[in-house]
Amino acid sequence: MNRRAFVTSATTAAAAAAVPMLATRPGVGAADVHRLQEAVVALTALDEQRGGHETIENAALAGARHALDLQQGTTTSERIRRRLFSVAADYTALAAWSCIDTRAKDRAQGHLDRAMTLAGLAQDSIQQFRIWQFMSMLAQQRGQLTDALAAAQASRNTGAARRDPLVSSLAHARTALAHSQLGDCRAALRSIDYAQETLDRARDVARPVWINFYDRAELDGLSGVALMRISRGEQAEYHLHHCLSALRSDQHRNRALYTAYVAVVQLDQGDAEQACATATAAASMPTAAVGRTAHVLKSFTAALDARAPGSRASRQWAEYTHTA
Repeated sequence: MNRRAFVTSATTAAAAAAVPMLATRPGVGAADVHRLQEAVVALTALDEQRGGHETIENAALAGARHALDLQQGTTTSERIRRRLFSVAADYTALAAWSCIDTRAKDRAQGHLDRAMTLAGLAQDSIQQFRIWQFMSMLAQQRGQLTDALAAAQASRNTGAARRDPLVSSLAHARTALAHSQLGDCRAALRSIDYAQETLDRARDVARPVWINFYDRAELDGLSGVALMRISRGEQAEYHLHHCLSALRSDQHRNRALYTAYVAVVQLDQGDAEQACATATAAASMPTAAVGRTAHVLKSFTAALDARAPGSRASRQWAEYTHTA
């Protein structure tokens, strides 16, 4: 069984077990909400380990439907109803994220529109922040670069970002990426500085599990990508290496992704041999066959073919990709 097939079968089995279906009954309470929250946490962890996958998307949508179905024909308080809307938004945002990771852009857009409605019904500022972040990423994938910047700035203006420096830092990091895509070097560097300053003020407080990915290592990774896009190669590689050295052991997808970005930066700086060695290391990781890592490596291959056609490094990389 090849790596992609193994990841697919393993993900399908794990996702199927992640979302419990709770029996509808006359009253729905906090315990029911808690069980749904535990299930979305498990599905989020699966996504973090294995990357975007249609099975995760479908399981998340099933969880959202169930959270909404529990409100039908039952007696619930306003507080529980808002919490159910929040859980449904959480599931739907996860489905959208899975689509963004695999570049299923149209499905992602539909899920994000629905998630934003649910987050509004829940009056949940942190979910609204998350959805604006995803909208920025999706707009970048579509090449709608001014929309990507506007969405990143909208996430920065949410109540969650105003209250929590860590959330604000992530908003500034996303804004830096949007500025870098537009080629605005000064604004990108300014946003990176803001992201670093606000993260320094962050405290250890209760937050949703889905934002646990964001820490100093992730900021270094996002900063590295932004710097790469504005042709600050040495600085970009510095931040990306800092990111890789600080990632947690369970962050398999991010390790593969940022390793692939290191290869791109090394190629941009003219070191094709080292870049191919780094790309091979990224491609050998279990999650490299799916999601954003696969896309970055595909872009790396195209750039290598353009910059070093017929070179030994190019031939070795081609042989590796054809046999992997």
